[in-house]
Amino acid sequence: MGISSMLGVALGVTALITVISVMNGYETELRQRILGVVSHVTLFGTQGGLHEWSDRRVQISGLDEVNGVAPFIELQGMLSANGRNSAVMARGVEPNLESEVSDFP
Repeated sequence: MGISSMLGVALGVTALITVISVMNGYETELRQRILGVVSHVTLFGTQGGLHEWSDRRVQISGLDEVNGVAPFIELQGMLSANGRNSAVMARGVEPNLESEVSDFP
């Protein structure tokens, strides 16, 4: 009885460690995918736009912690197909700066 109990506990611990390892790997992968398309920091202007954004881009790009800076425009809308509606959000990034701020190939 003692050996079978120890084997049962060992098998249970092994299964738990395996599940935790898989979930940690999944969490890391999910975080990388989300942060590949979503900004870490977003600056907004006080009156609907950020004026003189190119000057601010130069200032922010000079910081050691910053990997990339690009202006974008974001629109919200509604898609309708086959009688179903869905809310959507579209973001457009300056094409020549997209590689600095996105993981898209």
